[in-house]
Amino acid sequence: MDDLRITRMGVIWRDTFMVDGAPRPFFEHARQRLQDLSCVRATSDDPHYHQPVLLNLSDRVWMNITRQGTSDILRASLEDIRIASLSPTLRRLRARPADLSVAQCRDAALRATAHGAWIRVKPLLVLHRAGAAMMQYHIIFDLPYGARAREVINLVRMGISPQLLDLTPGWRQALPPAPISWDGMPHPVDPGDGTHVAAAGLRDLSQWVVAKALCLGDHPPRPTGTSTVILSEVDPAPTDNFDHYLAHHAATLRGIGAMDRHYEERAQWLVEQEMFKNLSTDSELAVFLLGKSDLFLFNDRLPDILDALARRSYIGDETTALTYMLLHYSVLVDWVTLQKALLTTYLDRIDRLTQQARPDRGRLVAVLQDSINDLEQYQDSLSPYANRTDFVDAVSAHNGLDRLMERFERKQELLLAYAQEYHDFQEVRAAVFLNWLAGILAAAEFSSIVLPVLGVTQDEEPVLYALLALGSIGVVFVVLAWLRRERRVGR
Repeated sequence: MDDLRITRMGVIWRDTFMVDGAPRPFFEHARQRLQDLSCVRATSDDPHYHQPVLLNLSDRVWMNITRQGTSDILRASLEDIRIASLSPTLRRLRARPADLSVAQCRDAALRATAHGAWIRVKPLLVLHRAGAAMMQYHIIFDLPYGARAREVINLVRMGISPQLLDLTPGWRQALPPAPISWDGMPHPVDPGDGTHVAAAGLRDLSQWVVAKALCLGDHPPRPTGTSTVILSEVDPAPTDNFDHYLAHHAATLRGIGAMDRHYEERAQWLVEQEMFKNLSTDSELAVFLLGKSDLFLFNDRLPDILDALARRSYIGDETTALTYMLLHYSVLVDWVTLQKALLTTYLDRIDRLTQQARPDRGRLVAVLQDSINDLEQYQDSLSPYANRTDFVDAVSAHNGLDRLMERFERKQELLLAYAQEYHDFQEVRAAVFLNWLAGILAAAEFSSIVLPVLGVTQDEEPVLYALLALGSIGVVFVVLAWLRRERRVGR
């Protein structure tokens, strides 16, 4: 059994969704909606000295390492919430979160308060100008006793399952007004100890508060989740030689980063494939990509580096310095996650266009125009720094953006070709109709010339006049049919 123990770690849970029917320019719409959202503390538009630390550092790092600045990304800091594990209550009652009564929720909250089990979570909203949105939940776990892998995995998984959430007045005011069923967000109850708790997940907050506030419909989309696990203090601690350390602890570290409770059963080739490709360019940090999550592992040089960074960058304390250091990687992971959401949305829009009985060339051109404007693959490199660009490329490849982009371009080429063929066919049909119409008019003109020459008038001999007129039209149609036949034979 691995003797690895974790004494301090952080987690970032991400919930990503697309804003349905997002108007353009999206940021104007978003700013108006955020003003009406009671749990918002500050946005990127506010002066930096009015911004909470996490928001200020995120914007600062983003502008330092990318070309876009605030033109593509808008962030908002939301009021802190507290979270406590619901697992002890569910095991004791042998119940599901949806089955808990108000009294049982109160009892679970009182137990969490008595045991000091509440942990503070810092939410951050990240918006892309094309209508992609991401809710982030930043949390730090201090575990001075040294937690083993299975306990750490359960802590990391708290962000993907229902827990006890202690909500501030701003969050409670933003909740939907009718807490009826589990598919919505249940309203919190007051146990009488100053908390207001709800048995729900962080993703429920993302969907029923933030997404509902931004989206135009009554049924906000369910976000998709990813996460980042940061191991800042471990025992034993790695040295500069990460490969030697991974030779002894790779399977356990992968289990923590991937939130895999059965990590000991995984094949060795899988561990080697995911844990022996360090994407970090810093000597004190190793970065590994693991499915829908990623793992940041610091070595024993971290305290000295944080102290130097805090003094060099005028950052107040080592915790803030650690956040500043991590953001140089995590904001790039955020960008790739938003790009994947955008690309998936454009694929869905292309698929919906292909299902139409008649291709709409105007809508197709609009989709292609928006994609060229929004997708990174059609733009300059995100960062002027080569190491950051290489990191973005590696994360993009890991998330399958290259494959998604290839599918998107192949589908758009096929749909454009089909739309062109369809409209060419419609034009040919219209041309044929016009030819026949011209034939009818020519036949009428021909009869108006022939009949006076023959001395036949409509008043004196109406029957003969009608027969000769129809015969003239028939002669013209026969000539047109013969010409069309000769044209086909010539082909």
